[in-house]
This record gives sequence, C-alpha cells and structure tokens, in this order.
Amino acid sequence: MEQIGRYKVAGELGRGAMGVVYRAEDPTIGRTVAIKTIRLTDLTDPKEQERLRERLMREAQSAGMLSHPGIVTIYDVAEKDGLAYVFMEFVNGPTLEKLMERDRLPKQEQLLEVIRQTAAALDYAHRKGIVHRDIKPANIMIHDDGSAKIADFGVARIVSQKMTQTGAVMGTPSYMSPEQIQGHAVDGRADQWALAVIVYEILTGEKPFVGDSMPALVYRIVREEPAAPQRINPSLNGAVEAVVRRALNKDPEKRYPTCTEFGDALAAALKTAKGWRILPPGTSQSMPTVARSTGPRPQLQTQSEALPAAPEAPAGQGSRKSMRVGFLMGAAAGAVLLAALIIVPKLQRADVPVEREGPPNTAPAVSTAAPPPAAAATVKPQEVEAPEPSKPAPAAPPKPAAPQEKTIAIQTTPAGATVIIDNNAEIGCTSPCSVSLLPGRHSLAAKLEGHRPALKIFEVPRDAEISLSLDAYQGTLVVRTTPPGATITLNGKRQDKVTPAVLTLAAGKYKMVLSKEGLPDQEDELEIKDGALKNYDYSWGR
Repeated sequence: MEQIGRYKVAGELGRGAMGVVYRAEDPTIGRTVAIKTIRLTDLTDPKEQERLRERLMREAQSAGMLSHPGIVTIYDVAEKDGLAYVFMEFVNGPTLEKLMERDRLPKQEQLLEVIRQTAAALDYAHRKGIVHRDIKPANIMIHDDGSAKIADFGVARIVSQKMTQTGAVMGTPSYMSPEQIQGHAVDGRADQWALAVIVYEILTGEKPFVGDSMPALVYRIVREEPAAPQRINPSLNGAVEAVVRRALNKDPEKRYPTCTEFGDALAAALKTAKGWRILPPGTSQSMPTVARSTGPRPQLQTQSEALPAAPEAPAGQGSRKSMRVGFLMGAAAGAVLLAALIIVPKLQRADVPVEREGPPNTAPAVSTAAPPPAAAATVKPQEVEAPEPSKPAPAAPPKPAAPQEKTIAIQTTPAGATVIIDNNAEIGCTSPCSVSLLPGRHSLAAKLEGHRPALKIFEVPRDAEISLSLDAYQGTLVVRTTPPGATITLNGKRQDKVTPAVLTLAAGKYKMVLSKEGLPDQEDELEIKDGALKNYDYSWGR
C-alpha cells in the first residue's frame, strides 16, 4: 500500500490480529502520522461488523476528548472497502512490550518515570470519565526522549455512556481486573490493576497470573493471590509487596484511589529496597532459591524420613533392650520361687528399687502366669523420665492478666512522615517505625512537608500493620521548544531532560530558563498548581 487518502505511506510499523499499522506522511502540513488499519471483513457476521464499526467511532469520540502529553492523539477515523483507518499521532519509539521482549527496559529511575507518566495520563482520562480498559505493555509507547504515551483508547468506554451490549468483556485477559472479567461496572481502578500487573511483570520477569487455558487464567485472576514479588526477586522487600498487593486487590475499593498514588507509593517503597533490580523475563525459572507451591519436594521428605521416630529404638539398642527384659523376667521368676518357700510379712517391701514405681499396695502374687504388674513396671524408668502428668502439683489460681501492649508497625508512602498517635505528641515516631499501644481504638495522624496530612482510625490488636499513602502537592509541566533540544533549568537546578519534556513537579512557583546553543536564553516565571497540567511552548524563530 503506497497511499491512504492524502497520506503517503512510508513504511510498516507493525501488524496486529486484525490489521497493519503504517507510518505515513501528510503532504499538506508535512506531519508524520501512524495509520492503523482494521479489516472489518474478517468478521463475517454483519452484526459483529457493525459492532466493530461502532467501536472505532467510540475510539475517535473518546480519544478526541483527551488532550494530554501522555496520550497518543487521534486525528481522524475513516472507512473504505471493508477497511477501517485510524489516523493517529506518530510516536518515534518502541512499545514497552518490545523493550520487555528484548530485555532493554529503561534503568530503574527511567522506568519509574514511565510508570509515573502513564499513571498521570490515566488519571487525566479518568477525570474525564474515560476508562481505557486495555492497559498492557503493547499499548504503552516509549518515545525516543524517554517519555511515555498511552495508545489505543479503542476499547475505552465513556463511563456515563450505556453500552448496547451489556456486560461486554473487552481487553487482554492477562491484564484484566477481576471486576472487568466478571462483567461488572468498572472505573479507573481497573486501569490501576492493569498497571500493577505490568509493574509486577517488570520487577519479577513473570506475570502474576498465568494459566494453561482461558478458564484457568480467569479463575486465578478472580480467586487466587499472586506469589510475593520478593519471593521471585530477592532484591525487593515487604514494602514493595504491600504496594503491589494493594493495587492488585480483588476489591477495587481497597486499591489506591488514583493511579498516581499507586505510582508514588511504588517509588517510595522501592527507595527502601536498597540495590533493587529488574529481572529479565523467565529468570525465576533458573533461580534455585525460588520455592514452588506445587510439585514434589523430595529433599524435604528425605530429611523428614531420616529423623528417628519415637517408637523405634536407634540401632545398637535392641540387644540392650532384650537383655533388660530377660533380666527382669528372671528376677520375677526368682521372686515367685522365694515367695513359695519363705512367707515373710515384709514381702511387700521389695529390695529392687524400681518396684516403687508400681501401683500402691500391690503385692506380688504367687502364680505361674505372666509376670506381676510390679515386674512389668520395672521398664518405666527407661521410658518415662518426668513426673506423671496425671499428678500435677497444685497451683494457685492465676491472677487476672493486665492488658498487654501490642507492637504496631507503621509505614507511610513516601517514608519519613511524622506520625502522632491519639493526638499526643509524646506518642509518635518517624515512618517507617513501630509503637507499642494498649488494646482499644486509636487515631493516627501523619504529616510530611509537601504532602496532604492523612488521618486513620484503627483498632489494637486487630490492626497490627498500618499503611498510609500521603498525597503530594504536585503538577505536570510540559515544555516544548522550536527548535527542540533545549536544556531546562528550574530555580537554578538543571533538569535531566531536554525539550520536549514532561516534568512532574512539586506545586509552587518556579523561575525557568531555557538554553539552546547559539540562541539567547529564554527566562520566565511560572506556577505549578496541585493536580494541574501546564503546557509551555516557546519558539526562538529562525
């Protein structure tokens, strides 16, 4: 294909299940675009074709409502001869999926920035009432400047809009949330779940949920918990697990309120894991320290079987036991013979010390039958060394125990917050930390500069671990220059990125200086407001 409408096709970018993505040029304005083609004729059912056509229109409608540097812009949608065309912004870079396949993931800090940018873009869409519903590595584009862009809002649904096909399940199964799989109503926390699956996969090299069949995969997503991340990647810690598990909670109400909060909590937790690293896909398969929940464990069984069992005597003791029994039987026979010849009143006081272990008032009987009970009792010193449990020493009734303090572990994201218990400044610490409290109801207040205060009510001893996420006062600054490649200095600190750049900044006022070799510096003052996106464009001209 050489031309699509007025666009001149320059090459192929990739292929999907239902079409091809091309790189093309718009000769009218000289803009490079990406064109996704979808073969409607692959669906023989006219109703399915119409449903897919509606889906494409919905893609244009939902994406047209979004204007964010972290979201691929949709320019137009058209249809001709059984082919649908989606004209969109061209992103000069691979997908996150390609980077994961090639084991070329960004470094730790760059990766966290990709997660933050993706989370911010998703929150922006969610505030507009749009849920992506198909977040996966293939739909996260990484621009050559390191910025992230979300592609394919084609399966997004406007929350307020009713679907003609109620309960329709859309998305990629491995990244779908439990509520989405079950056909329940979804909101932005379904996208958060998918983002958490991606994070889990990047950190461990493994998907949290896998199955040999679709029913098995669906069951595990809905019913089972994934393996602890640090169990697969020992460089992680419990703080990272707590963050990931919260974002992967089966109940959407128990996840983070926003994707940005999840991203910030993850970044703070990883800071506490010194030397953490990313595992390439499949690494856990060759790690001897990874424990598996299924399959035989012969080594442990062998160790267990090697332990001496209580009823069996160790080797070398059988002969001694036989000698001891023979001696006792001989002694019993001698006692019987002596009793028959000489009847003495003091017969009950035996000369053999072990007879004192027998029942009281038990006299040996003159009989040719089996040995008397007293004789049988002579084996007890070899088997019982402690006093008989049936005769415990009398003890005084225990006094009512005083209430015992319980140690409570406290963690905030980010760490370093000042924690005050029950509005008492004398009972507090700096997170992460622990305090000892009496049983009952308590309050906890956490404060950290640049973040909103957080308050939590908890019960001791029910709540042994407390985790709080503190919302940062921050906004997003997008800086573009013509020509690009300018350095950015904010309040005297040079930034790592050059234009075009997306920066997440603490709320406040900044003095910005843009510098480009051979051109005069551009200075300006701007203010970043909490939760706001600010675009800054500057052209030096030619």
